[in-house]
Formats: sequence, C-alpha cells, structure tokens
Amino acid sequence: MSHIRSIAGFSLPHEWGKCDRIETQEVNWGVNLWEASLVFFGMVFSVGALAIFLEHLQKIATIKAQVKSQQQQDIQRKLEGLTQQIAELRQMHTEHVLNIDDHLKHLEYKLSTLENRIEQIEQQALRR
Repeated sequence: MSHIRSIAGFSLPHEWGKCDRIETQEVNWGVNLWEASLVFFGMVFSVGALAIFLEHLQKIATIKAQVKSQQQQDIQRKLEGLTQQIAELRQMHTEHVLNIDDHLKHLEYKLSTLENRIEQIEQQALRR
C-alpha cells in the first residue's frame, strides 16, 4: 500500500491505508415524483408554447411579405398607368401642334388670298 500513497507526488492520509472496506452512503437527491413530473410537463408545455410562438412569428412574416409584394405590384401598376398617360399626352400634344400648324397654314393662305385681292383692287383703282 505504501507505493499507492506516493503516486504522482500526492500523499494520502495514513487512515486510508488501514481501511479494508470503503463505506458508501446512498445519496438522497430530495426529488419526489411530483416534482419530477412537474418539471417534465413544464418542459413539454414550454416547448409546445415555443413552437406555437415560432409558428405565429412565421405567419406574421408571411403576411408582411404578401402585403409588401401587393404594395409593390400596386406601385408598378400605377407607374405603368402614369407612363401610359404621359405617352397619351405626348401624342395629343403632337396632334395639337400639327393641328395648329395646319391652322396657321390655312390662315396664311387666307391672308395671302386677301392680300392678292387687295392688290388687285388697288391696281384696278389706279387704272381708273
């Protein structure tokens, strides 16, 4: 036994060498069935509650994504509508400009015919 007392430089008390039998005591954890079942059901219900909460968060995230997608689609439709209105306004403006040009040409033609008639009348008046 003396060689066991000096393993790795540790010295064991001398009383240990005299003991032939080691006595063990039963450890009482102080846990009864009620406490153990309470802890077990508490863990089960907390895991269930966590699963429900996480599912709820997932549904909220899905709804938010759908709303965002719907808003983006609405904005896209409105932008396309505005683009179409701008194209229509440009076309209308072009048509009005062409109509104004036609009207101006028509007025210039009328004015030139009036000027020609005035010149003709003046020439006839001078001849007389």
